[in-house]
Amino acid sequence: MQKKEEQLSIRHLQKGDSLLLRDLAEASGGTLDVHTPYTYWVLEEYFSENCFIALLDEEPVGFATSVCQGNRGLIWQVGILPGHTGKGMGKKLLDALFSQFKKMGIQKVECTISPKNSASQKML
Repeated sequence: MQKKEEQLSIRHLQKGDSLLLRDLAEASGGTLDVHTPYTYWVLEEYFSENCFIALLDEEPVGFATSVCQGNRGLIWQVGILPGHTGKGMGKKLLDALFSQFKKMGIQKVECTISPKNSASQKML
């Protein structure tokens, strides 16, 4: 029997996704700071156009969040669930993010990466 190919899709944050974001951050392997539910609600409410969820066969497996002001963007968090890393999802999420930045006229992008987050360090 042939294995079914998994279907990856990337979508913008939607209303009601704030707790999903927090759950994904918490489950992403301990490299991300997990913020308050309110922080994730702010991302959902005010920055949903530049935040994304990765779905594998309709199941959430990763996310990328950012905040923007004027022509500047800050990549807030990128997280992939353990067991789904190394499949290019982080790159696809960042591609979606940078495509959105371009549409928004973002000219300067910043990010910070924890020294303990080797997966993100490798993406630079």
